[in-house]
Amino acid sequence: MIHPTLISDAATASPAAELPFADVEPSAPPLEDPQAQSDAVITAAKINASNFFIFFPPISIAYEKIHFYIRLHFFRSKVEIDRK
Repeated sequence: MIHPTLISDAATASPAAELPFADVEPSAPPLEDPQAQSDAVITAAKINASNFFIFFPPISIAYEKIHFYIRLHFFRSKVEIDRK
């Protein structure tokens, strides 16, 4: 539930033109280009994925172990093929 004073403050707030930061241009370009939108989504996904591995180290460690054992398995099978 929204507190009544917050509602009254929002109703009496000054318009955006009176705010000191109203004339500041956004730093990011407008995303009218579909390729720019796609690139922005991919970048956001990469950032979210890297944050996921930073904040959940056990999952990151498990991922590294699995990746190591997969590479080890393929290396061993390659060595066995080379021996034959």
